[in-house]
Amino acid sequence: MKLYENIQRIKSMMGVINEGLHDTSWENEEGDKITLMDLLDATEDIPVSNVSVEELKPHLLSWDGDEDEVRKIESADLQYPILIFVNDDWEFITIIDGHHRAQKAARQGLETIRAKVIPINSLPKHIKRVFKHMMSEGKDAYISRLSYDQEYEEEYPKWGRLMVNFLDTQIDSYNENDNTIILFNENDDSKTLMRYEKKNEELYWDYSLHDNMTKFIPFNYMSRHFKYAVQDYFKKHFPDYGIRRITAANITSY
Repeated sequence: MKLYENIQRIKSMMGVINEGLHDTSWENEEGDKITLMDLLDATEDIPVSNVSVEELKPHLLSWDGDEDEVRKIESADLQYPILIFVNDDWEFITIIDGHHRAQKAARQGLETIRAKVIPINSLPKHIKRVFKHMMSEGKDAYISRLSYDQEYEEEYPKWGRLMVNFLDTQIDSYNENDNTIILFNENDDSKTLMRYEKKNEELYWDYSLHDNMTKFIPFNYMSRHFKYAVQDYFKKHFPDYGIRRITAANITSY
């Protein structure tokens, strides 16, 4: 399906395992901050269960080509459970901690992985406040510019327009099913350039888009604005879908 046929339909807070429980943290725009240790303390009564790796695969990140991240995947310790947020209907929202471990389980062909499945609305108020961006639903869900980044907002109209126009030259087709929207260029339909997960309203963009665009747009402007340009590009073509998280990845298919 061609994108133009659908023209009428427009600091990620994912934690990354670091050196320790207090080093991994999340912070909202108001400056409220919690650590992984805070989250573990708040969910200590939630039992660890075995979750299907196959069901997690559509939500996994891939760092193929990034040697540092691949090493993290290889050294990930699967004895520690990953943390998964779900909504009140027990529907998947996101892997909030443990992407490297989940990717390792998938690469090893494991059937299940140890996980804590956490209903996001069951968390204490001070923790829910940090993750409130994940709790908005529907087509109006939108990633706002973070407070520390707002000084660059006046630059965005010019550079954002250039980036969105560039994305229109790179992506011209998409496939859609009940769960995902896959965007690509019809000249290489084997390469996914963006992937949107409908259930958890997550948008992934492939690193190749950024690499190609930095040939024309200075890196400092790319680093400040590309995430928001990706969002505006997607909302331009798919206005009926909200976005709660945007993530860069080496997108692979299973």
